[in-house]
Amino acid sequence: MWNMETLRGDGTMVLIASYDRIISKLEKLLKRSDYEFMDYVYKMIKDLPVFNEVKPSLQNKKNNEKSLEFLKDNLKALEMYTRSIATAELDSEYLSIAYANRSAVLFENKYYKECLEDIERALKGKYPSNLVPKLLNRKQKAENLLSSQKIYSYHDTIPKIENKNPLIQSASDSIEIQTSEKWGWHIIAAKDIKAGEVIIVEKPYAQTVDNESKYIHCHECLELCYNMIPCKNCTEVLYCSETCRDEAYMTYHRIECTFFQLGLNEARLFLRVFLKGVTEYKKLKEGNCKKGIYRSDRYKEVYELLTHRCDKSAYDLYQDCLEPIVFHYYLKNNTDILEETDIEHKDHVLKELLLHHCLNVHCNATCIEKPKLKSLGNTDYEKVGKVIYAFHSLLNHSCNANSFPVSYGSHIVIRAQRNIKKGEQVTVNYGFSFNNCHKFERQFKLQKHYHFTCTCDACTNDWPTSEHLRQGKQIPQTFVEKVLKMYGQETVDKKVVNKLLNEAFNIVSSMKAKTP
Repeated sequence: MWNMETLRGDGTMVLIASYDRIISKLEKLLKRSDYEFMDYVYKMIKDLPVFNEVKPSLQNKKNNEKSLEFLKDNLKALEMYTRSIATAELDSEYLSIAYANRSAVLFENKYYKECLEDIERALKGKYPSNLVPKLLNRKQKAENLLSSQKIYSYHDTIPKIENKNPLIQSASDSIEIQTSEKWGWHIIAAKDIKAGEVIIVEKPYAQTVDNESKYIHCHECLELCYNMIPCKNCTEVLYCSETCRDEAYMTYHRIECTFFQLGLNEARLFLRVFLKGVTEYKKLKEGNCKKGIYRSDRYKEVYELLTHRCDKSAYDLYQDCLEPIVFHYYLKNNTDILEETDIEHKDHVLKELLLHHCLNVHCNATCIEKPKLKSLGNTDYEKVGKVIYAFHSLLNHSCNANSFPVSYGSHIVIRAQRNIKKGEQVTVNYGFSFNNCHKFERQFKLQKHYHFTCTCDACTNDWPTSEHLRQGKQIPQTFVEKVLKMYGQETVDKKVVNKLLNEAFNIVSSMKAKTP
């Protein structure tokens, strides 16, 4: 449909052509409404190719011939068969054959449950009758081996909050929300919190899967799945179950699907937030949202997250509104969203909401990654997707944070990193820690990305990075060898991990005791 880098490049060329005149006008419009700002930018860029290259004929529609193309590559068989399934026309023989062929790959890799599911999908479709006996033979073998099913997940079981907060859906009763002129919305400890205590377990309001993971992670829940099923209409979205497919279709994909069929090849998180929330916008503005409880699954909380709109220069806001303008153009001309939206001044509101969420998703989104063990002592990560959490986004930054986040699939779990006293603000690190990043670099990046100057203890006192700390006592070599040995294993025994953690705690305690 369009390439974002190309769009930004073309938009910049339009700006450069009459830079002084346009910037002067944009600076005046900064104080006006967002839809007026966007209308002016649209008039400047309406002749760009992005508004004219996409024709009504759908570019990413189901196509059996294209489906066959993916079966010619045997290097990544599982992904290729999934791509073939995504591309094959609904209820076609091609789709049944692709399911059957993927079941063979799943069987060879000992995913017998998934193999059986794909066999059933093939048999329910138009699978060639002369090939059925071979498929039934595989089914029998898979059923016999089902007890030895390979178990897979890219995360541990999601922890539970012991004492739920009656006023915050995703938090424990050890924290509460406060607001002040200095800190804005922030989180403080309502009572003493012990190191390691789980204080937040939150499910995202919306999520997108990374292109590198799109054939093995569900586009709705982000769970790992080797036998996903496709959207019934477009070729770009896949799900782990009919439940996830139906949920996505009802809440946002019914309209988003049109963009994929027109050629969009990567989901936009801000568009999903917009599509999920637009139906709740009227209720939000009329004040019909239940007050008193902070909900992570409600649009109101996501809508109210910071946008930093007032911190934007005319040039920056011009760049930020390019993509929302394009999405508005195609929403208006290719979907029924205007007819279905019961809001006054709906066209203006839809423009403003698209820009609003482009801005607040940009500064509040979180990347989901999964570890990929490569070699001894070296852990690499790969992207799974991008999500937005309402409550987690209220946590302020510190270069020496007292809590830390861990992803459990699409959920985020926040634990206390050290003991936190009652009344103390709970903080996380936005990716710029004092131990590996100098103060000047931290301050520059935080100001650039989040528009504030950090005043935490590490910044106020200009703490040295870890490379400049005085070398402490040597860790016993036997302990180091145990840790390296554990990192070299494909699977790790949790009992071994807990034993090593206890040993590490004892080593650190003994070092502190001997320190003069």
